[in-house]
Amino acid sequence: MGWHARYGFAWRFPTPALPLTPGERISFGQPDEPPNCLYLGDNLLVMRSLPDASIDLITVDPPFFSGNDYAPRRPSRGGLGGDAGFSDVWEGGLAEYLAWLNARLYEMKRLLKPNGTLYVHLDYHAAHYVKVELDKLFGYGRMLNEIIWYMNSGQRRPYAFGPRHNVILRYSLSDTPIFNADAVREPYSPDIHVPASKAHYYHPEGKVADDVWRIPIISQNDRRERTGYPTQKPEALLERIIRASSNPGDVVADFFCGSGTALVVASRLGRRWIGCDIAPEAVRVTLARLAKQPVAMPDVVVMYAGLAPAPESISSDNRAKAWYWGALREAVVRAYGGQVREEGPIHGVKGREALHVASHPVSAAETAAFAQALREGGWKRGTILAVESGQTDVGRWTTDDLLEERGVGGEVYLACVKVTFAPGPCGPLLTLALPPRIRPRIRRVGELACRLNAADSVAMNPGARIERVEWRVEALDGGEAHIELEDAVGWKARCRFSQPGRYVILCRAWDDRGGEGGVRRILDLSLRPSPERGGG
Repeated sequence: MGWHARYGFAWRFPTPALPLTPGERISFGQPDEPPNCLYLGDNLLVMRSLPDASIDLITVDPPFFSGNDYAPRRPSRGGLGGDAGFSDVWEGGLAEYLAWLNARLYEMKRLLKPNGTLYVHLDYHAAHYVKVELDKLFGYGRMLNEIIWYMNSGQRRPYAFGPRHNVILRYSLSDTPIFNADAVREPYSPDIHVPASKAHYYHPEGKVADDVWRIPIISQNDRRERTGYPTQKPEALLERIIRASSNPGDVVADFFCGSGTALVVASRLGRRWIGCDIAPEAVRVTLARLAKQPVAMPDVVVMYAGLAPAPESISSDNRAKAWYWGALREAVVRAYGGQVREEGPIHGVKGREALHVASHPVSAAETAAFAQALREGGWKRGTILAVESGQTDVGRWTTDDLLEERGVGGEVYLACVKVTFAPGPCGPLLTLALPPRIRPRIRRVGELACRLNAADSVAMNPGARIERVEWRVEALDGGEAHIELEDAVGWKARCRFSQPGRYVILCRAWDDRGGEGGVRRILDLSLRPSPERGGG
């Protein structure tokens, strides 16, 4: 579900152009060990950034397709997750849910080591559908277990048996995955009488746990473990999974980490880990729980799928400000698909295109300096990536000084890069608003008139459309011009001139996704009229 024969899952779930930037590094007593990573952002972006066959155990507790909206709730006494919440409502129904989950399960399969194991925690709403999809991904017969987690409580229903269990599907690519049987033994039933002649058939530490796990849910009165985070799982459940399918020093990952139960248990058992969640509250709760652990563990680096928040000292510390804007420039260049290159006003390159990142509304002097660098470096194309930090009129960033600059050797298109909050929310993420591709046509009509047409212009942002076109004329040799628009958008216009001479015709366009840009054409009315001058 959701797979394209040529483009895989990328056709429906493309990777956004967002950098992964490091934030805080928090010490937990073992700073010399490789740090664990806790990501804030979309787990699909995070997983696609990780190398193949790099994880020993993946255990995930994704949305169940329950149709519930887990609104923020007040924490229990001593709890941590007071303002946590998420939605498990899917407007596109089961097909949308399965396609969304499949794109992530596909990446989890890629990330597993050959003898690694995947545990997927579900319930009756969609477990059987997800099993079919996992059989397609891993191959039929690769399911090692359908584990039943039997809980000690559940909902009551007037005309049905009360649901008291969840399902955990266990898959591996190997016929001999990691499985530590001795680590998950449980005592024999006290009712079993073992004759001395058969005692050698019984392990002294008990039997290996079967596929029905009787582990109680977290009590409402459990002040030690309960955080108040919705759908929190007991540590005993994750401890059994981690002990069974990983060894000390192995890498454990949970890409729907929620309150961080898997990460807390992995730390306590001496495993390295990778965690990810799209909710900032999940990261906060996880870090708070880790801080309460009585054992020393490696540092934790908080990574942001997007732009890390500015340090609090940025307004008063010039060094912090310089570091942050340096990191910002690098993040913007990489988000645009370029390579960082610090050469004066040129901050990066993308193919034959020079890039300049403006951290404030672009001034005429800043743009002129970039134009000069283009000319001296022999660049034919340059792009200014202007970072917007609020509701600013992007039209102010259009620098007529640049358009009037002589000998630039090409036109500079302005792309507006806005730092906004992605839906979720999950922190400030870079989004690119690319300029429209403007293709003005200029046709002389008599000696002192012309028709202007930008109907061939197209918006470059996905799903965008051009909503406004603006024309302006400036005389280079004296004279005046008058423009009359022929439609509401401004696609077409008629221009009349007071006298012959050279005129600069500026065409600007805005789309409905924040993209804006402009081009410049020279019209020389001292020449004889031709059927058409100018073009794309």
